[in-house]
Parts: sequence; C-alpha cells; structure tokens
Amino acid sequence: MASLQENTDKQTQNPFILHNTSPGDGSMEKKCDQLWQELLKLQEEIPKVKKLKPALSTSKDDLETVDELNLTRAKCKQMKAEIEVLKSEPIDLISDSEVCYEMMYQEKSQDNTGLQDTLAFCCAQRQELQEEIKSAKETQHELEAVVGALEERLQVENREDNSNNRLLMQLEAKLTDAQKQSEMLLRHMRDFIDKHYPLPTEEIFSKVKKKMKFPDDQAMRLKDLLPLKTIIFDLMNRCVDMPNDPYITIDHHYWPPYLELLLRCDIVVRHSEDNNRIKLIPFHL
Repeated sequence: MASLQENTDKQTQNPFILHNTSPGDGSMEKKCDQLWQELLKLQEEIPKVKKLKPALSTSKDDLETVDELNLTRAKCKQMKAEIEVLKSEPIDLISDSEVCYEMMYQEKSQDNTGLQDTLAFCCAQRQELQEEIKSAKETQHELEAVVGALEERLQVENREDNSNNRLLMQLEAKLTDAQKQSEMLLRHMRDFIDKHYPLPTEEIFSKVKKKMKFPDDQAMRLKDLLPLKTIIFDLMNRCVDMPNDPYITIDHHYWPPYLELLLRCDIVVRHSEDNNRIKLIPFHL
C-alpha cells in the first residue's frame, strides 16, 4: 500500500509522458486518471475487507468476494504494466484540428465519391428513361395513326357494305322482276305459238309431204313432229347452256314449214358448212 501511495505521489510531482505530449483530444489521459482513481479506491477498501472477513469463512458470498478481490488485483497489475509501457514508449498524438480535418476530409471524400457515382447512375438512368419515354410516345403516335386509319377504313367499309347491301337488294328485286317478266313472256309466247302455230292436221301434213317430196329414207310421221314452241325452247336452252356450240341438228322430227318460217324471220341461222344444223341468233348479246 505504501509503494502504491509513493507511486501516486511521484505521479503527482512528475506526471508521465501523456501529459507532456503534443495537444490532443485528452481521452487517453482522462481514461488513465479514471482507472488510477478506481485503483486507489480499491486499495483503500482492502484493509476494510480484511477486518470484516472471518478467519475461516467458507460461505458462498465470501468465496465470491475473494474471487472479485483477486480479479481486481489482477486488473490492477495489468493496468500498472500498461502504465509503465505507456511511460517508456510515449505516443505522439495529433492535434484535434488535424484529426478532425483529416477524418472529415476522408469522410466527405468518400461521400463525394459515392454521390458522384450515384449522380452518374441517376443521369444514365434518367437518359434511358427519357429515351424509353420518347420511343413510347413515337409508338403511341404510330398506333394512334394506325387506329385512325383503321377507323376510317371501317367507316368506308361500313358505307360500302351498306351500299353493297342496298345494291344487292336492288339487284335481287330486279332479278325477281325479271324472272316474273320472263315467266310471263314465256307463257304469252307459248300461248301465242300454240294458238297460231299448232302442229299440222293429217290432211295438211299429207299435202305438204307430197308437195315437198321427202326421200324414202326420211320417214316423217305426224306423231313424231316437234311443236314449234319446243323447237324454239330447245334453241334458246342450247344458246344459253352451250354458247360455244349453240347449233342443233335437224331431222325428220322438225316440220319443214316451221324451219322455213324461223329462217325467213331471221330467228335462226344455218351453219356455214352444214345446212342440217341451225342455231338461234343471239339476241341477248
């Protein structure tokens, strides 16, 4: 205890090297002074503990107190050794202004570098976003133009469809009228032919046959003759169904006076190379 007190007096009279170093933050010196004061207090408590401790105490609390005391003594020895080391090897401390400046400079430099990187990244991302926005706007304009064109085309097609529907309805109405008119004309023609150009009687047939002197191989009989309306209908159907070959071949089924009537009235015409073939003059062309 005396030696420790002597060391304390020496420290008071001759402070160790930490007090003689260049101006610093003073944290190490304050820490050492605080530890030293705690050590002194512990040294003062030792005699009190020895007086209060029984000679042969074996209780659990007493053992814990002894262990704490031993641990405190070990810490005191360690701190003394650290103090001796600090005394023998003085540490030059940097002034507060230099330390603060250096720390702030490094910190701000790192922050500046990080902010510059962040700014460059944000600028690049902003440029990419602007390009994407520009491309999206161009695409939008193109799509709007396409939609506009399609809408116009749809309107035109709707008008055309309506016009085509009206035209189709008109054509259907005209076709219906034409069919009705055609049926009426055919009926009138059939009635007119049946009335004014019937098949000859047996007496007229015999007279005409003797007068025209048909060959023996052309056995013409009255019951085999075709009516004039049938001949005309056959010519009309042949002209419409087979326009490339509208001719029909005449034989003993065709009454010669009727053929002559059709030829003289320019209703039919003979083939240029075969007189036994006739066709209807294409009035519809």
